[in-house]
Amino acid sequence: MGDTRAAFFVSLVMNLLNALFNYGLILGNFGLPALGIQGAALGTIAAQAVAVVMMIAWLRRGHLPGMSPRLRLVAIDWTLTRDLFRVGWPAAADMLVLNAAFLSVIGMLGRIDQAAVAAHGVGLRIQAIAFVPGMSIAQALGAMVGNALGAEKVQEARRVMWVGTTMCFGLMTPLGFLLIGLGGTIVTWFGIQTGTPMHGFAIDWMQLLGWSMPFVSIYIGISGLLQGAGYTRANLIINAATTFVIQIPLSAVLGFALGLGAWGVWAAFPLTFMAKMLWGYAEYRRDRWVKTGARA
Repeated sequence: MGDTRAAFFVSLVMNLLNALFNYGLILGNFGLPALGIQGAALGTIAAQAVAVVMMIAWLRRGHLPGMSPRLRLVAIDWTLTRDLFRVGWPAAADMLVLNAAFLSVIGMLGRIDQAAVAAHGVGLRIQAIAFVPGMSIAQALGAMVGNALGAEKVQEARRVMWVGTTMCFGLMTPLGFLLIGLGGTIVTWFGIQTGTPMHGFAIDWMQLLGWSMPFVSIYIGISGLLQGAGYTRANLIINAATTFVIQIPLSAVLGFALGLGAWGVWAAFPLTFMAKMLWGYAEYRRDRWVKTGARA
């Protein structure tokens, strides 16, 4: 529907409650019992339950036309279920591919140096922050593309894609240069001491991540278009093929066969994202997303 503010507000409240509940239930603050790890689980479940109630209440107040969920059992709409499965299963499989890639990198780095594994974890936290602008734009881009295709305005969908992707590139590329130039300083904010092996690994990872950002930004924009059109299978194929054919083998070759170590393992990332960007653009040019969006 394109209303991202409500989801943001609910997520904000959920995360604040999650922090408060965990602080209380893990350590025994606010008069609550100190339950340790069990308290973390209970706090997270409680925060998520509040978020579900908030979303249902928001929908029932009629903020979205035609969207007022009924709190009773209804007959299953098998046609709608099949459509949801058709669009949703590639996105679910895509997460499996992402985790396979993550585990493979951790396995390779673990054979090189445990400090490289720790540096990779810190880099992923920084990566998550650096990706926020692009992912936010891609979410809005997908909603607007879906609305345009639903109204049979293909040219508008194309314009949204180009404007959104340009915004992703314009925001994320400078962040990439920031990581390249100030990566060594940024990682010290996570308690990494300068001059240590972990600091050296973290700088290598930050610089390679920085060089990846222009390619990542463009692919994120294209990915938002494909998601908004319901052409999730294309994203799955692109990510699976580039992960298993390029990233993992190339990391192994560069890291071990050529003896480049952790730098070689990470060097496969910018090359993989370049391949994703080019393949994603080819999918955009093929226009299959237009036909899929018309059927969705």
